[in-house]
Amino acid sequence: MVGWTTVLTARGINIHILHKIMKLITFSVSNYRSIKNAKNLKFGPMTCLLGPNNEGKSNILRALVLAIESIESARIGVFRAGRMRRTKGTVDRYDWELDYPYSRQDKYPNGKTILNIEFSLTESELEEFKSEIKSNLNGNLPIRIELSQQTIEFSITKPGKGKATLMRKRDKIIRFLSRKIGIAYIPAVRTAKDAEKAIENLLARALFSAERSDEYQKAMDIIDEIQTPILEDLGERLTGTLKTFLPSVKSVNFELSQSSRSFAIRNSARVLIDDGTKTYLNRKGDGVQSLAALAMMRNILDPKNMGKQMILAIEEPESHLHPAAIHELKKVLAEISFNGQVILTTHNPLLANREVISSNILVNNSQAHAATSTKEIRESLGVKASDNLRHAELILIVEGDDDNDALTEILVAQSPFLKTCFEEGSLAIESLHGGGNLSYKISQIRSSICMHHSFLDNDKCGRDAFDKANQDGLINEADVTFTICKGRDESEMEDLYRVSLYEDMIFEKFGVSLKHRDFKGRLKWSDRTGKVFEAQGKPWTKALKARVKYQVSELVIAEPKESVEPARKSIIEALIVALEKKLKAVKGG
Repeated sequence: MVGWTTVLTARGINIHILHKIMKLITFSVSNYRSIKNAKNLKFGPMTCLLGPNNEGKSNILRALVLAIESIESARIGVFRAGRMRRTKGTVDRYDWELDYPYSRQDKYPNGKTILNIEFSLTESELEEFKSEIKSNLNGNLPIRIELSQQTIEFSITKPGKGKATLMRKRDKIIRFLSRKIGIAYIPAVRTAKDAEKAIENLLARALFSAERSDEYQKAMDIIDEIQTPILEDLGERLTGTLKTFLPSVKSVNFELSQSSRSFAIRNSARVLIDDGTKTYLNRKGDGVQSLAALAMMRNILDPKNMGKQMILAIEEPESHLHPAAIHELKKVLAEISFNGQVILTTHNPLLANREVISSNILVNNSQAHAATSTKEIRESLGVKASDNLRHAELILIVEGDDDNDALTEILVAQSPFLKTCFEEGSLAIESLHGGGNLSYKISQIRSSICMHHSFLDNDKCGRDAFDKANQDGLINEADVTFTICKGRDESEMEDLYRVSLYEDMIFEKFGVSLKHRDFKGRLKWSDRTGKVFEAQGKPWTKALKARVKYQVSELVIAEPKESVEPARKSIIEALIVALEKKLKAVKGG
């Protein structure tokens, strides 16, 4: 069991991920704050909790953090027979009077918050489990956590005949999990102090991994040898001084354990950022500190660094960020999810997972369920899309209205699947009315929670528009198809069509023969056609060019199956493959 294969998009980049690490797959919570019951929520590499304010998103996320922290605390808590008394140093995040639903406290004074969490282990982890626990584990590992006013209780809820055996070994199992899983939580309200604390915790976690090495232990022994005589001498001198005032004092001793030394070392690191002037991070603004915390997570929350599988739980990661930075933020979150899992709450449609619709959990009226359509996500976030985008999963962007109509007919004629998508509205085409509008158009589409693909002319305008959108973090090569034609320095939509389709029409309507030497060469269609018009005494104005293009597109619409030059069909075929792949991924087909 090596996990799931899925597709994420970071800055438009399709990343195929095969997880080979332990992962959280389902979670249920009951009787926690506003959440009475949220069952079997499924989690992937990056999962978004979406919904209006005060509907329960944050409470579900905090309940999940509570579950993982409870498991982690089993390493340091007084833990026997599946029970751990809640003391300082175990789980401080749960307060029964605040976290158990207030409306139920009088009726159920001994009520419990119930958290059910399920993990999937890799083949190597299953072997390690068998070696350490002395039991086979087939499939997933479900854990039940019950929190009361005084205790945390764990149980193994795996069904089948092996359940009794696993229950007898639950203490070992929980301790096994506590070494394998961890969580980093960043709340929504992030002051400078909060961001600094998050970074300090990350640094401490990273440095903690060094403490397992033999070299570190030897170094700590040397420090102990150096410090011990100093502390003993200081104790003796202090004893003598105190006896002067308190004759009953027999001795004074200083105790500095190795764990205390290690704690002091790993919690003493400070961050300096040099952006022209070296400054401590805690003196930077909120936005810089938030970005610094996320950037550090990308590099630190790696099983190789942390020694365990890490989950990043973050509330409203877009807080404090300029809109332009949110595109980069999504890339960072996707990169973090490559090595771990990311679970976030958000109000921003740009952060919704458009590629895997079911990875969006919609929370409303303290109820939660996986999204089944883009429409549901839009309604949850209050996104009002235009009529053309209302039902669309994918928008194909073209440069002009003529391209729009002609290309629609070509795609419908050659792909039954795309024909169905056009008819049901899940695929739509939008025109740029100028390549320079590409970045704006993509931003608009992404805000409407749609995927996008661009079909651009292979000329300076089209390439410049792509380069700008790429630099803005809005698109990359996987999201564009150019009208590249072999033998042309530049090319456009009309370069794909058969000349025989429209040459008679141009001669009859405009009195221009295309059987002219100027119609050959490496220029794009508009420039070659313009030279032919001018060579035959005809003006080639912007308005006339638009009229000619319109007439050509009408012929394409009338004969879409036979309109494309056989040598250019590979361009259309590649476009069809790209569109079908994206739509089938989002439709689960």
